[in-house]
Amino acid sequence: MAIRSMQRRFWPGGGKLALVILAGVVVAAGWTLLQPPPAPTWQSARFARGDIESSVAAIGTLQPVRSVDVGAQVSGQITRIHVAAGDTVQKGQLLAEIDASVLVATVESGQDQIASLRAQLDDARAQAELAGQQHSRQR
Repeated sequence: MAIRSMQRRFWPGGGKLALVILAGVVVAAGWTLLQPPPAPTWQSARFARGDIESSVAAIGTLQPVRSVDVGAQVSGQITRIHVAAGDTVQKGQLLAEIDASVLVATVESGQDQIASLRAQLDDARAQAELAGQQHSRQR
C-alpha cells in the first residue's frame, strides 16, 4: 500500500504518463533514423574558352640565406636594444646594453672582500711581530 502511494506522488497517473512520453521519444527517434539521406546537389557552369592560369600555394617558413648567432660573455637584463631584426650591422657596432648594476655590485663585493683580506693580513703580521717580540723578551 505504501509503494502505491509513493508511486502516485512521484508518477501521477501511476506511471502511464511516463510510458506515453517514452513511447513518443522512441517513435520520433525511429522516424528520424529511417529517413533517407538528402539527394546530392550538383553545381554546373557554362563552358567558356579562356587562358589557363596556374598558381602555386606553399606553406612554410622563410629562412635567411645567412644568419649569425650573437652571444655575450656576460649575462644580465637588457636595458636597451640598438638594432632591429633584419638590420645590417657592422663589426664592432653596439647592439644592446646590459644592466650593469649587478656587475657593479659584484665588483664592489669583490673589492670589499679584498679589503677585508688585507686587513686580516695586516692583523696576522702584527700578531706575528708581537709574538716575535715576546719571544725575544722571554729569551
